[in-house]
Amino acid sequence: MKAITIIQITLLTLSQFLCLELGCSLDSLESAKKDFQTQLEKADTNDPGACYNVGSMFATGVNGPRDLERSMQYFEQSAKLGNPIAWYSYGKILEEIRPQLSSDHYFNLAAQKVKEHIANKYEFSNEQIFVIGEFYWSGLGTIQMDRKEARKWWEVGKSKGDEGCAYQLAIDDVVWGANGTSRGPGLDALCNLASNGHPLAIYVLHAFVKGWPSKLRAEIVLSKEETPRAWQAVHNGIDQLFSDGYLDDRKRTFFAADCLWSGIGLAVDKESAIAHWVRSVELGNFFSADVLIAIYLGLIGDEKFTNIDLAKKYIEYRSHHGDVASNVLLREIVQGKTPSPLALAPFRKTLSYAILDNL
Repeated sequence: MKAITIIQITLLTLSQFLCLELGCSLDSLESAKKDFQTQLEKADTNDPGACYNVGSMFATGVNGPRDLERSMQYFEQSAKLGNPIAWYSYGKILEEIRPQLSSDHYFNLAAQKVKEHIANKYEFSNEQIFVIGEFYWSGLGTIQMDRKEARKWWEVGKSKGDEGCAYQLAIDDVVWGANGTSRGPGLDALCNLASNGHPLAIYVLHAFVKGWPSKLRAEIVLSKEETPRAWQAVHNGIDQLFSDGYLDDRKRTFFAADCLWSGIGLAVDKESAIAHWVRSVELGNFFSADVLIAIYLGLIGDEKFTNIDLAKKYIEYRSHHGDVASNVLLREIVQGKTPSPLALAPFRKTLSYAILDNL
């Protein structure tokens, strides 16, 4: 049962990690906005992949605008254009903004479309392959839980160079010993990913050795031989994250700040973490703005960091770039109200994309 828990947590976190990756490969604020605009223009030509990307961007606010209603519109458009996983994403947003409504219909529809595409030998993208693996791992709609089938999909994704699939197979091998009686191959794969700077692999190996971050803590006891290898991989990965040019890379700067804040392979240094998130915002990482808002509102961290004026600055920054959630929060702060749970919910959601072990 404990093993099931860690796999479920890892799947959830990896999905969130993939959201954070979306649109963050470029470095500047202008590049982030341009990437969003490019995807939006492609979506307007009825490109199902671009519609899905725009839906994801609106859902997370990773490239600026965060608008769940518009997110649903683009997911629906992508689904109707033939993207089989888009109905699943539509259903997840529906659960969030209209919890009184059931999303089962859309999950069943996603499962049905996936089966139809499989039967028609549809060429799935790496992202779709990973998500279909999730469908089989957990059981979605009319798709029965079948972990061997899930692994088959992730193996296909791994063979195509998808790091997400490679990571999930490694976790599965370590926790379940799915690769045989030994977890060695899985641990080797996880160490390789971590050494190459894969943030989640770094975090999970740190959890294996130190027992935290708590949200990734696995009931795994490494042997005396395994522990040094895992710990070395953590430090190799930290070196990769902090290698030359990382302060000009909004993705690596975000994760570097996360490590400094949480003490992943480093001494905890919250002041430095905040400075890194500030730099990440300058580079166009809007998730970093959400983290700073949470810190300055006192949602996380020490009270000494609470600063309503600085929080307002980053809320206005978010709002200026089309974030609907920030408009709501800004209105409450301007009116002198204590921010409501509803207004804070989108920002708390962003916090789940980071480790931030002292939440």
